[in-house]
Amino acid sequence: MKTLRRTIMWLTLILVVTAGFAGWAAHYYWSNADRLLHEKVAEVFKAWHPELKFQLGRCRLDWSGQIHVEQFALTLPKSERPLIDLPDTIVDLDREALLNRQEVIVQNLRLLQPHIEATRFPVGPLTAVSFRIVSWRA
Repeated sequence: MKTLRRTIMWLTLILVVTAGFAGWAAHYYWSNADRLLHEKVAEVFKAWHPELKFQLGRCRLDWSGQIHVEQFALTLPKSERPLIDLPDTIVDLDREALLNRQEVIVQNLRLLQPHIEATRFPVGPLTAVSFRIVSWRA
């Protein structure tokens, strides 16, 4: 009877230690996944338009395939204040393409409480053409 009790005790101890290590490893990789995602998002923005200044807060990927970007700000090179300030942005990804082919396909982009600073100069009307500050590169 004593041998059975010791065997169960050791099996329980091994199970607890293994579960603790697995929990620590999952937390470590999940935390580093957010850091890696932050680096990749910053790299994409730098490649998009290198002369603009970007400030990027925390980026995290949730279980539903959405990327949450907190505190994104875009500043023009000669400006002190941000042109666009996005406190919270949610990017919906195509989950099938991400899991099966490791492709990032954006399905939806939600900007929550965006702040855009625009100045109208007295020399003319305010039109969409006057906002051609950055050029989109494909």
